[in-house]
Amino acid sequence: MQTNQEKMRDIEIQIQKEQDLFGNSVYQGLIPADLIVYFKKALMKLAPTTHMLWNRTMRAIVDKNIDELTHNEVGLANNTITSVPFEALYKDLREALRKNEQFEALKIEYNMLVKKKQQEWNERKENLIALSGVNINQKQILRTVN
Repeated sequence: MQTNQEKMRDIEIQIQKEQDLFGNSVYQGLIPADLIVYFKKALMKLAPTTHMLWNRTMRAIVDKNIDELTHNEVGLANNTITSVPFEALYKDLREALRKNEQFEALKIEYNMLVKKKQQEWNERKENLIALSGVNINQKQILRTVN
């Protein structure tokens, strides 16, 4: 018979697997067609200590077609692009505003999707805890869910 701690560990592992599966699945939302082009430009303008991406992660994003990018890769690429000053990426302010609008829309869509998924995982975790028979008080449930 499993202890409460073992049951909670199993639930945490299950939720983490679901989160990893989502993060590594292909992004289904709208992605600007030139996201990878601007990601490359952004990488050339930022110091590695600023973006803090591993070389293999950068290579994976750069080497993919736009329709092959995962949720994690889309988020990383977009965050990298939007952290670069306009003058480093764009030829003029009009281009900067036009492109930034697309990247901001992607960021909003992505963040809303992740927030929705996080709510689903929190609900799933609560249900798994209830179904497992884990005997913990409400404060512990809130702490483990958040």
